[in-house]
Amino acid sequence: MLSKLKSLFTGKSKKPDVGALQLDKLVYLGFDYRNHYRAILKREPTPKQIAELFLFRGWTVQYGYSMLCKEKAAADEIIFQCVMMYQTFGQLFINKLNNMNIESELCDDMVSLIDKRWQDYDVVAFQSREEMKKAWQSILAQIDIESDFESVPIAIKMFEHSANGAAYVSGVIRHLCDAHLAITDQNVIANLSEDFLNQLKTITQLAMANGLGNNNPKH
Repeated sequence: MLSKLKSLFTGKSKKPDVGALQLDKLVYLGFDYRNHYRAILKREPTPKQIAELFLFRGWTVQYGYSMLCKEKAAADEIIFQCVMMYQTFGQLFINKLNNMNIESELCDDMVSLIDKRWQDYDVVAFQSREEMKKAWQSILAQIDIESDFESVPIAIKMFEHSANGAAYVSGVIRHLCDAHLAITDQNVIANLSEDFLNQLKTITQLAMANGLGNNNPKH
């Protein structure tokens, strides 16, 4: 994946301001996984769960910016920077802060983990694209940005409750919980969904503020 990403950069397009996009802060810098997810999971997260959530937050960052970028070159650069961040300071910071080793917890090297998990989530996001469309519509509505998606009522929110009280949950969160976190508690899954939406909302605001957003996320 790294060689493929490197081959995409020609130097002809202006690179996005990675610092302004806060890639590091969204994933690891000043972000305490243990404290943040303790309330969401309603228990102390295990080292393996922290490792999986670290990979998932990174996927969310590169996915969110990729969907919003007007220029493919900018999206490719952001993905590349995310991968570099994970290989270097990101995993070192998380390992040190949580007294763990991500690669040991998940029995693979970081490049392989990124490649496997991110491709996995990409597939699920595509399969869940109708749900993701509603999620993006909700985000854009919340921050007062007009979207040219096909008509979806503004009242539709990602976590709107149905008649039986089950919260709306994105397919990627269900997959994260089923395949990688071993979580079945529906309230916890709903909490993770809300956290996912909040992260996408922050990414959307940063993208728009830095002139990257196109008001019409791709699917």
